[in-house]
Amino acid sequence: MFEEINFKILIAVIVILIVAGVFYLQKDSLQENNPDVIVGGDQDTHGCIGSAGYSWCESKGKCIRVFEEFCLDNVLSIVDSLGNYSGVYLESLGENEFNWFFKKEEEVLKLIVPGVAYIAEDVGRENYEKIEEYMNNNFELDSYNIADGVVGGLRGYYVNYMVCNLSFEHEEMEENEYGLLEPKGDNLNVRLDCGYFNKNDYN
Repeated sequence: MFEEINFKILIAVIVILIVAGVFYLQKDSLQENNPDVIVGGDQDTHGCIGSAGYSWCESKGKCIRVFEEFCLDNVLSIVDSLGNYSGVYLESLGENEFNWFFKKEEEVLKLIVPGVAYIAEDVGRENYEKIEEYMNNNFELDSYNIADGVVGGLRGYYVNYMVCNLSFEHEEMEENEYGLLEPKGDNLNVRLDCGYFNKNDYN
C-alpha cells in the first residue's frame, strides 16, 4: 500500500516538473524573440502587463508606464478629439519645450517641460471656444498656468501624467486712438504644447 502511494506521489511530482519545464521554455522563447516584451500573467496583445502599470505605446514601439515615461500616442489622441469636437485640426510643429508652473510646499516653481507642439492658424473665435470647452470638460485646469492679455491667453491642463498648454494669440493687432494695441477681428492662432509631468515626482 505504501509503495502504491509513493508511486502516485512520484508520478504527480514528475507531471508538475514537466508542466513547469514547458512553461519556462515558452517564457524563454518569448523573451528571446522579443526582449522588450514583459512576461506575466495578464499580458495584452503586445505583451504589456496591465496589472504592473504597463501599456503599449505605438510611437515608441514598446510597453511603458505612462506615469514614468512620455508617450506621443496620448497627445495624438487629444489632437484627434479636438479636431472632431471643434472642427479645428492642429498640425504638428515637432518637438518643443515649454514652461509649466507648479507649487511645491509654499513655493511656486517653473519647470521646462520637453514635449511636442501643434498649431492651427486663422481659427475663428467660436471654434477656439469649442477647443477650450473640450479641454475644460475632459481635463484638469491648473490655476498656476492661466494667463490672459491683450495679445492672447493661455490655459494649462493636467492630463494623465502629462501637462498641456493651450494658448492663443490674435492674428492681427492694430493701434487704437490712444496708441495702444488692440485685436483686429476675431481670428486666432492656436497652439497646443504637451509633455510628460508626474506630480508625484515633485512632492
